[in-house]
Amino acid sequence: MIKDDTKPTTKTHKQSTLTSISG
Repeated sequence: MIKDDTKPTTKTHKQSTLTSISG
């Protein structure tokens, strides 16, 4: 989880924005 904290960070941020707009 800590190792994939750098990549998921960007993906999570993008998903969060998409979810916000979609929701």
